[in-house]
Amino acid sequence: MLEYPCPDCFTSTVLHTADCRFEGVDRDAVERAYVDILSTVLGTPADKALTKAGLKQRLSDQWGPLHEAALGRLTAHYYLRETDNGLEPVTAATRLNEQEPTAPALRTLWEHGSVPGCHDNAIFALISWHELHGFDWEQTCERMIEWFDRTGTWARGGFDEPSPATVLANKRHVHEEGYGWRDKAEMAAGVVERGL
Repeated sequence: MLEYPCPDCFTSTVLHTADCRFEGVDRDAVERAYVDILSTVLGTPADKALTKAGLKQRLSDQWGPLHEAALGRLTAHYYLRETDNGLEPVTAATRLNEQEPTAPALRTLWEHGSVPGCHDNAIFALISWHELHGFDWEQTCERMIEWFDRTGTWARGGFDEPSPATVLANKRHVHEEGYGWRDKAEMAAGVVERGL
């Protein structure tokens, strides 16, 4: 489910972080930016899809930094993507199957897995990323269990738990509380890069 978080600090309330570019902007304005973009893209026939430049032109009376940031979030979180034909919505099934982390530290973890000594930080970061990108707990577990196998993380050992499912069950609070990922990902990626 897509919520309309602040595109800078991700709050879904009126309380922005102190360093947020949109501190003081009310919820209605944040939601309006997302709705303007989504309704315009979804209301445009597929054979006349808008590019990002075309979208900005179509919404020129409303377009500003908030709309620019909202479009950035919608594409970064893979709700919209730009193809050769223009902007198009991404289905939930496609998002589930294709979306991967792009931030350097997270990409390292997603592609190479974890090594003993940083498992806790790596798993914390990846669960947080999934929660931030709208994956529910079951989808997160499905993707993470595949990650344990695909990357060789489970085979490297270093876990007290008997299975990847148990590791994830012990980390469910990370998903429920919506913790951030950046610090944990950068710490874990540094260990992975030195250990592989």
